[in-house]
This record gives sequence, C-alpha cells and structure tokens, in this order.
Amino acid sequence: MNSIRPPDTVPNNILRPLPRALAAALTCAVLTVQPTHATGPTDSTIVASRHYDIPGGPLAQVLSRYAGAACITLAFDASQLRELRSGGLQGSFTLTEGFAHLLAGSGFHAVPTAGNRWVLQTLPSTDGATLPAVGVTASIGMVGAPPAAYAGGQVAVGGRVGLLGNRHFMETPFSQTSYTEELIRNSQATTVAEVLEYSPSVTRLGGSYYHRDGYKIRGFDMFSWDSAYDGMFGLGSIRRDAIEQLDRIELLKGPSALLNGVPPFGGVGGIVNLVPKWASAAPVTRLTLSTLEGGHSGGHLDVGRRFGPEDRIGARINVAHKEGGTKLDHNSRRSTLASVSLDYLGDRLRLYGNFNYQKQSDDAPMFVGYALAPTSSVPKAPDGRTNPNPPWSSTDTERDFHVIRAEYDLNSDWTVSGGYGWQRYEEVQNVAFTPAILNPAGDLREPGTYRLAPFSRDFKTIELKLAGRASTGPLSHRIAVDYYRSSRRMDYSGRTVAGSGAISNIYDLVVNYPRPDFEGVEPSYTKDESVASGLAIADTLGFFDDRLQLTVGVRRQNLRSRNLLTGTTTYDRSATTPAIAVLYRFDDRTSMYANYIEGLSEAPSPPATAANFGATLDPAKSKQKEIGLKHDVGRFAGTVALFEITRPAGITDPESNVFAMNGEQRHRGIELEGFGEPVSGLRLIGGVTHIRASMVRTQNGVNQGNRPADVPEWVATLRGEWDVPYAQGLTLTAGAVHSGARYLDAANTQKIPAWTRFDLGARYTTTFGGQTATFRVGLSNVFDKRYWESARSSLVAGAPRTLSTSITVDFD
Repeated sequence: MNSIRPPDTVPNNILRPLPRALAAALTCAVLTVQPTHATGPTDSTIVASRHYDIPGGPLAQVLSRYAGAACITLAFDASQLRELRSGGLQGSFTLTEGFAHLLAGSGFHAVPTAGNRWVLQTLPSTDGATLPAVGVTASIGMVGAPPAAYAGGQVAVGGRVGLLGNRHFMETPFSQTSYTEELIRNSQATTVAEVLEYSPSVTRLGGSYYHRDGYKIRGFDMFSWDSAYDGMFGLGSIRRDAIEQLDRIELLKGPSALLNGVPPFGGVGGIVNLVPKWASAAPVTRLTLSTLEGGHSGGHLDVGRRFGPEDRIGARINVAHKEGGTKLDHNSRRSTLASVSLDYLGDRLRLYGNFNYQKQSDDAPMFVGYALAPTSSVPKAPDGRTNPNPPWSSTDTERDFHVIRAEYDLNSDWTVSGGYGWQRYEEVQNVAFTPAILNPAGDLREPGTYRLAPFSRDFKTIELKLAGRASTGPLSHRIAVDYYRSSRRMDYSGRTVAGSGAISNIYDLVVNYPRPDFEGVEPSYTKDESVASGLAIADTLGFFDDRLQLTVGVRRQNLRSRNLLTGTTTYDRSATTPAIAVLYRFDDRTSMYANYIEGLSEAPSPPATAANFGATLDPAKSKQKEIGLKHDVGRFAGTVALFEITRPAGITDPESNVFAMNGEQRHRGIELEGFGEPVSGLRLIGGVTHIRASMVRTQNGVNQGNRPADVPEWVATLRGEWDVPYAQGLTLTAGAVHSGARYLDAANTQKIPAWTRFDLGARYTTTFGGQTATFRVGLSNVFDKRYWESARSSLVAGAPRTLSTSITVDFD
C-alpha cells in the first residue's frame, strides 16, 4: 500500500471551511478542510473546481502528482497498478471528476474515508460485491513529500520557506523558486550552479571547470558551503554538492535571518536548500549512464520502495560514480556518491533519516582564475580549454553528511519536530595560485604562490520546532517556534612556497611549472570554532478567509567564535532580526506581496590603526525591502519583483579614527520570471533581471558611487522544450544565457564585456521490452564563444563547446 501525502507543514484537518472560490485557489497550506470531528471530506473540498496540468505516465505516478496538487492523502497498493498508465489530467475538475477521469477504465475508483483521506477500491464485480479498500493512512508530514510539480514539470508549485515550512509560490510573500529532479535530469546538469543558472537572479562565480560551486544571488556572493541540506546548515560541500541524490533545488532570494538563521559563512544574497530524494508512492528503479566530451563518463542508480504494513516504511538509495578527463587542458575528475534515505510514516509519528558519503578528486582544477595587473585593461578571453594550472595540482575531498528527523502530532492542530545534522569534511589541496595577466596582449606571469594544505571541518546542527494553527475570532494563525544551533570546527595546516615568476601568454600558455618541494617548510596552523544559535517565532495571520495574510516574526541570534589554539573567544555577540511580510490574494490567479527582512553576519574586527582596535562590533545586518506580483494562468505563471538590499561595510571615521559598520553597498533591482507549459508540448523557464548596484558609502569616499565588482547590470535566461508533434517521444531543447558587462575592480577601470551563450539539446523516449528508455544529447556553448564568465577578484573563462550524452532506463 502506498500513501501519498499533500505537502503541507501541519496536519491538514484543522482549517476552517473557506468560500468555494477561495478554496479552489489557495494551496494545501490554506485549503479548506473539514473540522477535526468530521468523518469524511467536506462538501466544499469535493465540489470545488481546481485547475490541473498533470502529464501522463504510469498511473501510480500520475495519482501521486494528483494527490499532491489536490492536497489530499491517498492510499493504494502500487503493485496492483504496475501495468496501468494514464494520459494525465489537464483542465479544471472537481476532486471526484478528477478521480473519475484518471481512473476511467482502470478497474478502480476512489473512496473518501476520514478527513481529506481517500483509498482506492476495485470496482464492484458483476454480482454486486465490492472488494475491500487497499489501505489508509492518517497523517501528513511537515517535511514529507515536497510540493507537486507545476505544469511542465520543471519547477514545483512551491517549496520550503525556512521557518514557515512548505508554501505554495502564490502563498509565499518572498521570491522563491523550486527546481525539480525532472529538470535536473533532462538538462543533464552536473552541478547545483548549472541548475541555478536558469534563474536570471543568479550568476556563476566560475565556469563549469571552476574548483567549486559559487554564485551571486541578487549580486551578492553565495557559495555551496552556505547551502542548506534538507533545511539544515553545515551540510553543504566546500567544493561541489553531488546532485544525483537531490529531488529539488530550492532558491530563496534575499536575506533570510528570520526564516533560516545565519549560514555558516554569513552569505546574505539568498539561500539554496538542497532537498534529498525520499521513497515515493510509486516504486522507482532508474539507471542512468552519461558521458561528457573529453572522456568523462559514469553511471547513476536510483532505487526507491515503500513496504511494510500500509507502506509506512520507505527506502531510497542513490549510488553514482563518474570519472575521466574533461575539455579543460590536463584536467580530470573522479567522484563517488552513496546516499540512503529511510522514513517511517506513522499515524502521528514520522521518522526520517538521510545518510550520505561523497568523495571527489580534481586533477589540475581551475582553482582560481587570472589576476589582472592594476594598470592593464582586460584582454580578450582565451580558448575555454586553456588551463593556467599545472598538471600536478589537485584537490581531493572526502565527506560524510547525515540528517535525522522526527515529527509528532500532539493533536490535530499542533506538531512538534526535531532534527540533527552532522558532517565530517576532509580535504587536501596541492594548488597553484592566481597567475597574473600583465598587459592587454595577454602576457602572463607564473603563479607567485604554491600551497599544500590538508584540513578538516566538522559541522553539527540541531533544530527543534513547534508548529500549528489557532484562531482568535475571525483571524486564523499559523504559528511556528524554532530553535537552532549550528557549529563549525576547522583544523587547518598549510605550507606555502614562492613560484619562479616565469613569463608565458594566455593565448600560448606554457604550464610546465616544476612541482614545488614543501620539505622543510614550516606549516601554519589554524584551529577555530564558530557557533550560531537562535530562537525564532513567527505568526501568519489570515484575514477575510485568508485572502489577506500578514506574517510577522523575530529571531534572536548569537554568533560566537573561538581560537582553539589559544583558547580565546574572538567573537561573541547577539542581535535581533525582525521581519514582516504581507500577501494579498486578489483572486485564484493573482497575488501581491511585500516584505522587509534582514540578514546577519559576523562583523569584521577593527584594524590595528583604528582607535577602537581590539573592540568587538555587533553583527552586521543586511536589510531587504521587496514588493512583488505573482500571476498564475493555470499552465504558465509569472512573477515580477522590485527589491532593495543594503549590506553594511566597515570603514574608519577620518575624524574620530573609530572603525564602525558605517559603509554601505546597495543593490536595487527588478526581476521578471516565468515558468510553465503555456501550450501543450512547449515548456519554458527563464526571465530578466536588472540591478542598479552602487557603493553608497566608502572609506574616505574612495570609489563612492561606483558599481561593485562582478555585478552585471542585466542578466537574461531562457530555456525551452518542444515535444515534436509528428515524432512521438522526441523533444527538442534550447537555452540561452546573457550577462551584461561587469567591472573587475572597485575603481571601475577594468571591465569584462557582455556575453551570450547558446545551448541546444534533444531527448527521445521510447520503450524496450516494457521498459522506458530516454536518450539525451546536449551541446552547451554551441558557437564555442570565448568569454570571461566571472570577474570576482580574478578572471575566469567560460567553458568551451561541450557535448554531453546520457541514457536513462526506468525499470517497471
């Protein structure tokens, strides 16, 4: 028996009935449901019409999507549906109409039980007897299955909004996008950064061969180590997170101290949450073999099952291995992943465990780009195959990271949950640093520094949460109280030696640098610990049958750092970060929102020349003001957002000589994004972002008013898929990314030009011996354009034209 649960954050039998029109438009989080004493679905739940756009496929899979979109709990025996398929569901239907359409000719019908719960029964036999129901489940989880996919399957209808739990995008008073596993698979993405590039609010800090995933969100730096994993910080990789075990990649734009707390390294531009795969209602056995031009190839096995009484126990296993060369000169990579997800879904108790191991080796990585001499203008970008790092350079990493969670329904209105996550990360670097471009002709000086650096990091995070609903007269309340504590401990020892300063040229590069000898070089040691902890409370108040929603909340946080070599506390400060957001739902298609929210990071120490040298400053607060409009026409949705983010910077007052956080960097922008399947067989995702960024207040007014480095004024993205109508199973894909010009330096004298990259691809789905096989081919940077992709302190060239192929077989 399989149980499919709606993606809400609290039990779904506690909301007051809403007017029919509103119930059809609101998400699972605010859908009309019966009171707790009801014995079956309310009339408003059954007869309210809702628009669906669910693609065809195995019947068990289609029913799973339907249950998520309809916000119901459905139980059935997946083995009885193994040979059955469905054409999907497109259009507006009541709940019973939708079931009738999906189950026509299957020999089954859906029967309501208690609450918003349904079971499948076989249709009555000719003698009038009815077989018993195949099972029932009684609960839904706060973590549980993520929200269902939107029309087209590339993004979800919602995602996790930190403290607030899972929310439908039309009910979220922030800018949030959740990219699906289907998009990851069909785009043949190999990194999280490649997926996030579909948002015009994100730009990569390095190309495909860069040594780590890094990106700017709304113009502010964000690295993979600040990502959340299953909602918890401290579990992201310092290099790259494997994506084979991910079901969703959720992007929440802007500071989010109230919602998520403080990331380990203090990023403020946004939060990336990596959602692991869990066992679904339908069994999964999927094998993927892939190749990347240059000799890189590998395989990925994904297996998921539910079993036990009423299918309450689930297991999902992902194993992947890839290795081989790439199109970057003398570069090769090896990566191994093993991931196991286990869950138990009881009536009131739910348990989750996710356990992972990842190992990566990168020979001759693009560890850094090219530094540029202060007096030189930017030369034209070299061939993307050019690698300034020597063949002997390498980074080798190994880590294990895990999450366990438990949830318990205290009653029909309140749920308590707890989670614990931990990671052990080890790495050895043997790298060459930042060769310097000397002039516009591209003359290059060998890296001035080589480093051999083994280090380890240990992360631990704990979270406790109470969430539920209440009402005060005509007002509804969705309340969440959260405590979290995240710690990071680092043990580092590094040896550095100087390079020879040999001269070469980026267009005719010689990288025969001798392997450095670190024997006898005294290492430098670092051993420290950082802890972020905080208590938060938020309440979403609903007015006028939840048409108007006001979210208010506050988090009290403490940031503490210690030098473990000396035993001294280097930082210990607390701060309060409030947030307020309002959302108004005009009708079932349009909502408008506004928010004010803050981000938090550890403040820098005053320099030795300042009068307050040795003082500890309060944490630095970044602040966002945002207003936005969301419109959903059923098959295609669009969002527009206006935002302003200010981030403080430390400067020394010229009169008092006191160092304080009185500097300011300000980003004002507008984002326009769209996604969905506007017409059957055509899927689109993309948008445009315009950012006016400036350094508002600087030290002694130097560079004041200038544009910050590596922040383009314009970014535009578009990805499209077209199912060829006269060739069943064939889909053509195309994509484009445009980035405006960017400055390399704060003085705005060195600039990289704007660039546009085009990608093409195709996939073909067919069946062999009853098994479904999908063949994919992709060609990135079709015209082999040479361009500087990033200008964050050094120049990083974009990747050359690259061919990727894969075959995926889904076994029944």
